[in-house]
Amino acid sequence: MSSNFLKYLSLSPVLAVLFVSAALSAFIIINWFYPNLLALGQ
Repeated sequence: MSSNFLKYLSLSPVLAVLFVSAALSAFIIINWFYPNLLALGQ
């Protein structure tokens, strides 16, 4: 139980960093290819 909990604690920051970097890169790619897509809301 405690070993799995420690594995989860050591893995969650890595998953968080991967998720944030993937979201930022996807946002940049979408903004690069479709610049008018995000500007429609303005």
